[in-house]
Amino acid sequence: TDPHVLAEDGILYAVPAAAVVPDLPWVTGWQQAASRGARIDLLRRAVALVVEAEKVGVRLSQVDCGHDGTMSAYLDSRKLEIIFGRVFEPAESLARLKLLFEHLSSKQLAAVRYIDLSFAGRAVVRASGDKAAAVLSARGRRWEAGRG
Repeated sequence: TDPHVLAEDGILYAVPAAAVVPDLPWVTGWQQAASRGARIDLLRRAVALVVEAEKVGVRLSQVDCGHDGTMSAYLDSRKLEIIFGRVFEPAESLARLKLLFEHLSSKQLAAVRYIDLSFAGRAVVRASGDKAAAVLSARGRRWEAGRG
């Protein structure tokens, strides 16, 4: 099939195979959604994620949409999977990702296999060969029983 370009307003345009396509992130998996409305929703969410990522200086090469509405993305600079989950606010999730990048050394970051941002206020980091994942919290205070 021919590639498609998705406009910021969610309109999908077919691009002839001979056309030169700009270096934009690929959006995959959206075709598997059960209904037209679900496909449009996935595409709009993917565009919102890419737009917000560009604003904060994170360059994505691919956004993968799961049939259940989950989203993950891959960085343009290296093959690192970032899991966003099903329900997330792109700006908040990407702020946590930027914070994580600022606090990990280049050696630590090179060992990371994936980062899971699907948990509110947290980032789960799995390094290659790790049997257990490290959980980093972006919350300022620890939750206390009875205070909530």
